[in-house]
Amino acid sequence: MARTSTTLALVVQAAEKLGGDGPAWQNLLAYLQACYAGHSRPFDFEAACAAQARLSEPEQHALIAWVVYLEEARMGSRRRGA
Repeated sequence: MARTSTTLALVVQAAEKLGGDGPAWQNLLAYLQACYAGHSRPFDFEAACAAQARLSEPEQHALIAWVVYLEEARMGSRRRGA
C-alpha cells in the first residue's frame, strides 16, 4: 500500500508541477497513453517532451506506472463486464 500511496503522491506532484488539468498535463497524458497504453490520441510530441522534461525522474516513472495501471484496470473491468 505504501508504494501505491507514494506513486499517487508523485503523480499528484507531477500534475501540480504541470499546472493541474491544463494543456501541458493533458498533452503529456495523451503522449504517455499513446506510448504505453496503446491509445491513439492526438498530441504535440515536442510539447510532451518539454513537459516530461520538467518532471523529476521519480515523477516520470510514477506517471508512466499510473497510465499503465489505469489501462490495466480499464481492460480488467471491460473483461469482467463482457
